[in-house]
Amino acid sequence: ADAVWYAPVDARRRVPVRIAELRALLAPLAEYLEKPRECLHLPRVQAGRIEEVSAAMPDGGRMDAAENLRGFATRLREAAARASDAVPAALRAELRGYQREGLRWLSALAEAGVGGVLADDMGLGKTLQLIAHLLALKQAGVLAQPALVVVPTSLVPNWQAELARFAPDLSVLTLVGPQRAEAFAALGTCDVVLSSYALLPRDVVALRRQAFALAVLDEAQQVKNPRTLARRALLSLRVARVLCLTGTPLENHLGELWSQVDLAVPGLLGDEHAFRRFYRIPIEKQHDADCQARLNQRIAPFIL
Repeated sequence: ADAVWYAPVDARRRVPVRIAELRALLAPLAEYLEKPRECLHLPRVQAGRIEEVSAAMPDGGRMDAAENLRGFATRLREAAARASDAVPAALRAELRGYQREGLRWLSALAEAGVGGVLADDMGLGKTLQLIAHLLALKQAGVLAQPALVVVPTSLVPNWQAELARFAPDLSVLTLVGPQRAEAFAALGTCDVVLSSYALLPRDVVALRRQAFALAVLDEAQQVKNPRTLARRALLSLRVARVLCLTGTPLENHLGELWSQVDLAVPGLLGDEHAFRRFYRIPIEKQHDADCQARLNQRIAPFIL
């Protein structure tokens, strides 16, 4: 704990640096330091790293950073706290307290222009929270383009029934069956386009012609494998934001969490290789508590 490294200043002078402090400063940026370069590009969603570096500063240390970067994660948390949980007038259902909290959180993500992972347990009404969010977007006049909802084939009838029951004001276009190609011309005229993981790759050429305000992935663990056809098809579409709904964001290993978070918030956790090296291996094999805490802090604003 008291180990010291003597950092070279020039050919003759050295400055003692506590290794524990140095490690805390370098850890948030470790993957950026593998290949030294003149300038490091930090995606906006990773602005929380700056807060991690700032928190690791020794007494008397100071870091200069633009205020809009330094406070990004904090502002996102504050936006979630003050976002409206007002239930849209057109919703034909009563929301429980935690469902209103989910609606507020979804509104905050929409305001920030980012996606997220709604990870309530099975049976707690993720579908209803999402339907309420879609109605809120339409009520606010910001659902100018349709929302694409992708679900397992077996859940298509359930989504059709719940949309009709809870939100009859939302116009829905369901892409199922051999005659669905006849509906492609109407993609831009509805509020919700309902498809399945099985059909998404087959319809991808037609779907690419339409921009979507939002993509919703129900049972998102279905695309936890980065090499599935449905995931590759989704990444080729023009989608402004992605929301993942899942009761199991993590079943077997952290790679499954990376897969879903990377869909919802691209760039937040780096690429798959970097995540494995700097998070999965230290946490799963070396039981690195500090690394676990950094990962928790980084994903906290984007997963509920």
